[in-house]
Amino acid sequence: MEALNDSTPRPLANVFEPGLDLISTASATALVLGLSYIIWISIYRLYFSPIAKFPGPKLAALTGLYEAYFDLVPKGGGQFPFAIKRMHEKYGPIVRINPDELHIDDPDFFDTLYPTSKPYDKLKRLENRFGIPGATFSTARHDLHKIRRAAISPFFAKSKVREQTGDIQALMNTISRRLTTEYAGTERVLNLHDVWRCFAADNIMDLVFGSPLDLHLSPEFRAPFTGAITRVTNWSHVTRYLPILEAATDSLPYWLAKRLFPPFEPIIAYREEMSRQTATIRSSHQATGGVNEKPRLGQTGHATVFHEMLASSLPSEELEHKRMQHEAESLIGAGLETTAWTLALGSFYILHDADVYAKLESELKSAVPDATQIPPWATLETLPYLTAIVKETLRMGMGVIERLVRINRNPANPWIYKGTVIPANIAVSMDQYHMLMNETVFPDPTVFRPERWLDDPRGPDGTHPLTHYMTVFGRGTRMCLGLNLAYSELYIGFATLIRRHKLRLVDTSVRDVAFYAENTILSPWPGTKGIRVLVDS
Repeated sequence: MEALNDSTPRPLANVFEPGLDLISTASATALVLGLSYIIWISIYRLYFSPIAKFPGPKLAALTGLYEAYFDLVPKGGGQFPFAIKRMHEKYGPIVRINPDELHIDDPDFFDTLYPTSKPYDKLKRLENRFGIPGATFSTARHDLHKIRRAAISPFFAKSKVREQTGDIQALMNTISRRLTTEYAGTERVLNLHDVWRCFAADNIMDLVFGSPLDLHLSPEFRAPFTGAITRVTNWSHVTRYLPILEAATDSLPYWLAKRLFPPFEPIIAYREEMSRQTATIRSSHQATGGVNEKPRLGQTGHATVFHEMLASSLPSEELEHKRMQHEAESLIGAGLETTAWTLALGSFYILHDADVYAKLESELKSAVPDATQIPPWATLETLPYLTAIVKETLRMGMGVIERLVRINRNPANPWIYKGTVIPANIAVSMDQYHMLMNETVFPDPTVFRPERWLDDPRGPDGTHPLTHYMTVFGRGTRMCLGLNLAYSELYIGFATLIRRHKLRLVDTSVRDVAFYAENTILSPWPGTKGIRVLVDS
């Protein structure tokens, strides 16, 4: 009978009971370990971290989710700069904004954090934020950044940019003709932001590849190419926390990436174009005999950034296709969106303020008696009121407004802020929002007032000129490469537009240019329709 009982089928639950017990034990162990880690890391961050002594919200010190919330949730995201401002108002000029980073709100510390000769790094984990880890802009290590920058920076020198201003003016002339023939005297509404996107894109494409895409000829100045770059900035916070999205769109075959990530299709198409342009440049260069041969010219008849780069002394791994494509995407993106937005914002304020418009128009009529012959950039930058408008436009546009993070890896020479030593290997940042909207340096900072730049004004200390606090292009070893190109575009763009045309704003208000969210650059409220105008003549 015992044998019969032993052969009786056992209940199914009993069969799996040992396995279930094992899973239950493993789950309990994992839970205990997970909770233990959370408790340990929380205690460490609050009491034993090298930056535990610095003030700031406890929740921000505990977890990066505090920052992620402001980046992704309120008002559609991009709200962390405003949260940081509130922190400074409560805790003072130096605050801990996340478990690993300090933020400083003090204009006089800017040159210390961004010097011209110190080897400070950027954050390694942000290299792939835009899917272009090979770009000079993205490079975290100072030594590698220095090598990469040296190969391309000579092409952005003021003397080099001056050689290109004839092409910039020619492009602006074509845009001006379109305004006259297609829009003047009609009821067709023109979005100036779209115009400036095409203008900036064709300029930087010519400079980098020598092959502009003629986007300024697009119907209504709307081009998928420029829209793709706008999407890159609008997605910047999502890709910061999910960098795999950018990495996937860059590493997968383009046809597959488009199917897997439909919202990224314009971005992928943009990358596809950058890859094609890069391949064309490399092929034409190889036809000349190799890396050290004299570079060929671009389609427009002049040497380009990439032709010079290929003829430089960079090692071969720095001239591989993907690395150069990343450089291209970085240069095109930076040279397009920030410049286009700055031109759009400046155009709005010139047209919005009748007094500003009248003063600029009067100065231009006096300096440019023949509207068909706009003087060169070198002459335009001697005009005081136009120069004041350019400076005020740059200040209020703020350029790249994401935090500029630096890491000092030298414990023997740490940063010291007002007597407090900042430990080595700690991320420290400042940003253009806190610099250029500083009420002490720039009274009524949200008011567009070109007059604040006239007559060689001084800063609040009475020693430094006010221009010392114009940090829109950054400072130090990673200062914006394209500042001279941007200046030339602003001077030529404003002078040509205002000297030749009469425009009126339509259904456009300050809300359409006000700082609503940070998406690498300033973003206005999501309901904006752009800088809409009618062209009277």
